[in-house]
Parts: sequence; C-alpha cells; structure tokens
Amino acid sequence: MAEPGPKLDPSVAEATRVYEKLKRFAVSECKRANCVGADGVITGISKSPEDLASDAIMTLHARGWQPGTGQEDVVPLGRVIIRNKVTDIVRSRAYQTSIALDIEELEKRREGRVDITPLTLIEIPMVYKKFQRTLKNEQEKKYMRAAENGAETPAEFAEALGITPREAEKIRKRLKYRAQKLRAMW
Repeated sequence: MAEPGPKLDPSVAEATRVYEKLKRFAVSECKRANCVGADGVITGISKSPEDLASDAIMTLHARGWQPGTGQEDVVPLGRVIIRNKVTDIVRSRAYQTSIALDIEELEKRREGRVDITPLTLIEIPMVYKKFQRTLKNEQEKKYMRAAENGAETPAEFAEALGITPREAEKIRKRLKYRAQKLRAMW
C-alpha cells in the first residue's frame, strides 16, 4: 500500500498562497510604473513585482499576521500595501528623474558610454592644472582654456582662438609632445 506524501505545513501553504496572489497583483500594479512582466524592474528604485510582494508580506507580518492561524484573509490588506507603495514610487523623485534606455539607444547616446575609470576622472583635473602651470605661450594657454570649455575639433579650437584650423592642429601637436615628455617624469 502506498504511503501518503508529507503534508505541507499550513502556515507555509498559506504564506505561499498569499505571496502568489500578491505577486500577481504587484505585476498588474507595476504597469503604472512602466514595469512589464514578473521579471521587470521599476526604474529609479530597482524593485521588481516580486520584491513588492515580499515587502508586503513582511509588512503584514510586522502588523501581526501569522500564517496558518486561521485569521481572516490578509490579501486585500496586502493589495492596499502594494498599491500605496507603487503610488509612492511613481510620485518619488528617484522614479521621475530616472530614465531607462534600451541597449540600442544607449549605444547611440554619446554620454551613455564612458571608458574612463573613476580614478582617471579624479586624476584628470590634477594633471590638467599641473600641465597648465608649465605653459609659457599665451596661445597654448588659450588652447587649454578652449579645451576646458568643451572644444573638441580643430575647427572649434580655431574659432575659440581666432586662428586657422591648421594652426590649431600645430598647437595640439606641440602640447601633445610636451605632455608626453612630462608624463615620463610623473
């Protein structure tokens, strides 16, 4: 004769039932925050519908709910907790100021790509100031100021300095050579 399988603890069964219902509700509520699917993440706070359901279970437990004791159904209260949480998220500054980009969009955006490490970002201003102190030529100092103000192409440098792009390129090469010489000393 076959033995019956182990019975599931009533508290685990109830907690699982409530969690599954709250997770389904959280998936539908998260659509307000442009989070689609159970594995989607809400922009700005990185919470998924599963996280919201887990938070609701913890809040219910903190309010005195104990699964498996035969208390009244807590799913409606859990839904209110999730609805309020999503409303708070949608109203939050973190959500409103964050954007989510697809990989294709990210690759198109120039500011989305950073190949510079944080250490380099800290060192660049220090090296820049040290290098600028070594300059004696006024044109080279103006060139460095133009670079600081965002000039990138020889035409932009030429416009900022009031010279031709060819002369701006000569200044760039001179500065590059001087920087390479100084780099050996650093």
